[in-house]
Amino acid sequence: AAAVAGDITAASAGRAVDVVLIMAGTNDLGNQRFSTQFIFESICILHEVAHLQNCPSIALSIPDLSCSAIRPHENLKGRRHDINDLLAKWCREGRFLANGRPEQFINIGALLPYGPRARQNGYWE
Repeated sequence: AAAVAGDITAASAGRAVDVVLIMAGTNDLGNQRFSTQFIFESICILHEVAHLQNCPSIALSIPDLSCSAIRPHENLKGRRHDINDLLAKWCREGRFLANGRPEQFINIGALLPYGPRARQNGYWE
């Protein structure tokens, strides 16, 4: 977490950062050693680090993915859904407060769902 805080400070280089967008957890889904709760709590730590640097944050969902092509034997969609639900609930309960401004949860899947049409249009590889 300390490295992340340093990265936020270095990235701002003396400039004010308006907001930090955090999309994390995608690569952790396939690691069965990590519970959904562990992944969720790790994402929360990233938000806490941003807040310690006085940077408000917005939680972006783990996006849709083609689970069947990657690991058909694992419940990646279910794990993704569970983590996204935890993030959305965390945001709704108002625990995301930095600089007196409430943050939001943005469901990337609702904005840009994975599917044949999105792939055909070049939005997904």
